[in-house]
Amino acid sequence: MNLDALLAAAVQAGASDIHLKLGRPPLVRLDGAVTPLAGPELTEEDLDSCLRALTAVGDEATVREGVERYRAAGATSPCVGPIPKTDFQATLRAAAPSR
Repeated sequence: MNLDALLAAAVQAGASDIHLKLGRPPLVRLDGAVTPLAGPELTEEDLDSCLRALTAVGDEATVREGVERYRAAGATSPCVGPIPKTDFQATLRAAAPSR
């Protein structure tokens, strides 16, 4: 999975957030409904690659510990979404590759 391409597809679709779940294609929230993007089902390698990319500027060990706490609680679907009082669409546009 190419995270840059995923972010670009989310921006192009007008998504408010992205959901990643093992064995499913990437999902985006459009007008309140979660909709799959066209593409292959995500593998463990895809999710690990995404986690590495998202934690490249932080402490990967701390993030992985947090992910493990969520998994232990039964939450296994990471979601990239808006942070209150920020412009999520601007963040997605900034993170997406230039065309």
